[in-house]
Amino acid sequence: MNWVFVPLMALVVGASACGAKGEITLRRADDARALGCLERRDAATCALACEGRIPGACTMRGRIAEKGSATEQPDPASALAWFDKGCTLGDGAGCNAAGSIAARGKAGPADQTRAYRYFEDGCARGSPAACANLGLVHQLGDVVPKNEVKAIELYERACEGGDPGGCASLAYLYQYGIGTTRNEPRARELDEGACRQGIIRACANLATMMAGGRGGEKDAARAVELWRVACDSGDLASCSNLGVAFESGLAGPVDLVNARTLFRRACDAAIVEGCVGWARVLEAVQPPDRPAAARLYRRACQAGDRDACAAWERLRVVLETAQEPTPPTPP
Repeated sequence: MNWVFVPLMALVVGASACGAKGEITLRRADDARALGCLERRDAATCALACEGRIPGACTMRGRIAEKGSATEQPDPASALAWFDKGCTLGDGAGCNAAGSIAARGKAGPADQTRAYRYFEDGCARGSPAACANLGLVHQLGDVVPKNEVKAIELYERACEGGDPGGCASLAYLYQYGIGTTRNEPRARELDEGACRQGIIRACANLATMMAGGRGGEKDAARAVELWRVACDSGDLASCSNLGVAFESGLAGPVDLVNARTLFRRACDAAIVEGCVGWARVLEAVQPPDRPAAARLYRRACQAGDRDACAAWERLRVVLETAQEPTPPTPP
């Protein structure tokens, strides 16, 4: 965290030597409280430092309130108030934290407009993470008119400032040519760096590019490794991709047992590709379970997957011809 130590202004112009000495003592006391807050992360110490107008201390006090401690339960509303105070005093990280609470509705109804204002203030006050969040607001266009060029500018600023999430968002736009010319080598480079810093979506996208040899050399083994990391970290689309790797032999010998487990995990989380993969495996095993496969194709079809609709129709004909139970026609 960037700590901002704001010196207190003298109340009287041309103060006496005695007055100047008192001001210096007060500054040193505030600095000591701020350091105590940083080192001990004690709620009372941080509150005192915040009252002494130390912006970073207000933000730290907010983080304690947000996460809770041995002496207090998590309190998002209190956290928002502390973050707001830190933001008002000039701490960009406080602005970003306040915006995140407002956007997610953790302290009342979600308020995207209020979040946007916090992110705007935070970015202006030097928070790379706030610039990344502000970029997302411009990319989505829900609060302000969609402006992907502006989003790229903000993601660049966030990434250059050291925010790996901003780098991952920038990589996505380069990967698909959104708001700029497609540049897969640049996307791959950005995702590589963001993945090393723990951004799971960057690892997942990097794996997809490596599996297909996009933006650089093909590296199936590394792609499988990254999908495994992303899947284990909760990225269920990566679980589906890892299932494809086991199904196709990209991960080594074909392993339909592991593929089925991974597809089912993804499908249960409403990942359409997982449902389709699970259906394929059910058709491929011996003996095949065509009725169950048909139900899964139907489910994916209802979610808008046209290929799944074609597979459902194909399998329905097979079941009718074989006089096996046929799932009902999707609406």
